[in-house]
Amino acid sequence: MAQQQKLSEIMHKHASQSDQASNELRQARDGIIELSLSEQYTDAAAESLGSQVSIAEAKLIKIRAQADHEIFLSLDTRQRAAALESLQHAQGPGGTHGDRGPPLPYRPGS
Repeated sequence: MAQQQKLSEIMHKHASQSDQASNELRQARDGIIELSLSEQYTDAAAESLGSQVSIAEAKLIKIRAQADHEIFLSLDTRQRAAALESLQHAQGPGGTHGDRGPPLPYRPGS
């Protein structure tokens, strides 16, 4: 139960930052769509919005990596080994889990 509480605290700690970065990303992507359909299109404006997308994506990646690292540190030795094994299998031929990678295995009470 203590581990579950710790994981909940980690996720809560990063939630507002993640929400903010997600909103920034959504706004920048919406801006690119609006710009591409606008009479006011300029390459400079498209490049600026593209940079905003990149910055927001980088923020999200950092926030997720921080949360995942804190979760990893909260795992016991057996859980860490299982997480590393899961990652190795996911990175093998055909192993893909989108941009986040495989989920860390969490087994309450183990």
